[in-house]
Amino acid sequence: MAPRRKPGTGFDLWLDRMICNHHLTGKDVAAKIKAHDSQVSRWRSGKGRPNMEAVTALADLFGVDRLRLAARAGLVSEDVAGVPPADMPEPIAQREEVRQRLMDLPGLTDLERFSLLETYDRLAKESAT
Repeated sequence: MAPRRKPGTGFDLWLDRMICNHHLTGKDVAAKIKAHDSQVSRWRSGKGRPNMEAVTALADLFGVDRLRLAARAGLVSEDVAGVPPADMPEPIAQREEVRQRLMDLPGLTDLERFSLLETYDRLAKESAT
């Protein structure tokens, strides 16, 4: 399977994490920024890139710097912008979901469940560094 992200920007991953971390859907975001939900879907899948108007709306929605988000989206280079791209958010919502699924696994003792969660947390922490 081909990677989803476009090399160099990571905007699709950034957007996906922000949507998940804010417990929104692509449709929610589309409605809030007055875009079509298929556009948001293309941005999340890495098959498209937002224009500056959409980046501005997304930056305002998620409370991030507009210029840094434009750099993250690949609309302006870091050199030209004079600022680094918007920080990549931690996958908080995804980790919460995985932890909940691990908690719900049937047939585990409390010790096994604790060990599994501890291992997951350690691996998640290592992958973030």
